[in-house]
Amino acid sequence: MGMRPGWVAGLVAESFFVACPAHENHKKNERNIFCLACCASICPHCAAAHRHHPLLQALIDLKFGADCDCNRELWGNLLGGR
Repeated sequence: MGMRPGWVAGLVAESFFVACPAHENHKKNERNIFCLACCASICPHCAAAHRHHPLLQALIDLKFGADCDCNRELWGNLLGGR
């Protein structure tokens, strides 16, 4: 099996759908975006500072999604067969 990109472990370990500490007084401040360049979850208010970085939108809780039978093969491949 080939090597996985370095950001995959950061993606799986990161917390999503929690309030962004930098924007706790703003509406819609959930961290639901993952910056591949920074290996960090960010909220929509942080996104402007990362506009030149590749971003992924988190649509589901990734830890829950990793445990779903439908995603087991995908996550197993991304995580190197773990």
